[in-house]
This record gives sequence, C-alpha cells and structure tokens, in this order.
Amino acid sequence: MQFDHAEISRVEVLLSPERLGPLLSISGDLPGAIILHQHVVQVAAELLGVLSIIEVACRNEICSQLDQKFGQDQWLASGPQEFNWHNQEKQKIGKARFSAQKAVYMKYSNQQKQNCDLVAFPNGAPANISAEHRKRKRIKTILVSSGQQKTQFTLYFWKRLFSDAYERSLWKPCLKNCFPNKNVTRADVATKLEVLYQARNRIAHVEAIYGSRLAAVLDAIDFLAQNLGERRPNPNSALFKLLEPHHKMLTAAADQLDQKLKSYQVVGV
Repeated sequence: MQFDHAEISRVEVLLSPERLGPLLSISGDLPGAIILHQHVVQVAAELLGVLSIIEVACRNEICSQLDQKFGQDQWLASGPQEFNWHNQEKQKIGKARFSAQKAVYMKYSNQQKQNCDLVAFPNGAPANISAEHRKRKRIKTILVSSGQQKTQFTLYFWKRLFSDAYERSLWKPCLKNCFPNKNVTRADVATKLEVLYQARNRIAHVEAIYGSRLAAVLDAIDFLAQNLGERRPNPNSALFKLLEPHHKMLTAAADQLDQKLKSYQVVGV
C-alpha cells in the first residue's frame, strides 16, 4: 500500500488527525500511522465476528438458566415472585420488549397497522392524537415471544447480571451453572464480560484497540470460550471449536499488528 504525498494528505483528512494522532505518536510519521491504522481496522473487523458469537452463546446459556429458575416468560414479564430487578434492568427489559414489538410493527402492512387501533383505542382514537403517539400505542398492542425479546438485549444487559448486585439472587442460585468450573467466580466472569463490552464499544466508536488492551480482550475471549458450560478450562470446547476459524484470523491479525508495533519499539501499549 503506497500513497504519494497528496494522497497521504487526503487520507489524513478522510480519517481525521484526531483518529490518526495516537498512531502517529507511535510511528512518528503519517505513512506509518496510516499503515498502523489499517492493521488496527483489520483486528477490529476480526474481533467483531468473534464477539458476536460469544455474545450469542452467553445470551443463550444465561437465558436457559433464567428460564429454568423463573419460567420461560416470567423473568421477561412483570418479574418473578420474590425477586426484584434493579431499576436499570427493569428499564432494559421494557425497552427490549418495545424494540421487539416495533420490529414486528415495521413489517406490518398499512391495514395491519390500522387494525392495531381496535386494541389500542377500543373507544376510538382521540381526535387530536399525534401520529407518533398513535404509533407507540399501536406498537404496544403487539404480542411478541420471549425469543423475540431476548434478541433485543445488548451485551450491556447480560454483563450486568454478573454484577455483585445479583450475586445472591442470580449468581448463586442459577447463573453459576453457566460456569460450572468451581474455580470460576462471579467476579471473574464480570471482569471478562466488561473487557469484551468495552472492546465492542471502542469498535463501535471507531477507536483503536491494540497493545495491552488487545491482549486483555484476547484473554477474555479465551476465558469465556474455555469456561462457558465447562467444569474445567477446555481448549477443545464446542464453543472454542465454533470460534476456531474466526479465532485464527483474529490471532493472525493481532500478531501482525503486534509485529508492526514492535518495529516501532512499542511493547504493551
């Protein structure tokens, strides 16, 4: 990848000096910063595939345990008896339900949308109701399955379930079963999920992940792949095998980035 002087200036504008700044401080010149940027982007692209698989796997393991403890739909409805969600999770559950309803509504025909009025406004819609208010009322009439709701939660919600706020109410009675290895603690899981959550956020905000931060992400991936559903760390787990082709590409991209950083005598950034 070769750029002439004019192209380098153009790339700096396209990527922004702010984005290239941290990489420029490593490489010492713009061409080197651009090359580093391309390596960083490749790592982020490979990371997304791995993170998406791990998120789905964690979600389904967690949901399986919650379904068994509370009943398939109870924890998504008003909440199981003798159990209280914290306000933050209550709000997330409500938003997930509405998002699932909205996803269904957006696929409705105009006639189906109008039919929702029969339930939303049994006595007829108010004459001065706004279009947005009518839409929200219609959306809330739609029945969605627990599966449709569960897919609307983000990694933020799942990692919150491993916070110390839920150690007695969720970890000990059911979520520990997601990580049956007796040496794995709730704090271990919470820490690793937080690392992956932060990595996902950095990628979404187009921020670079490299050096010690990338090493922590790779360690968290290996931890979850080896321990989710396993009684002892298992590098040959079903999840690890599922991740294997993506994990290899991620490792290769990470190694290339690491070698490039080392060429600038940067270690453990």
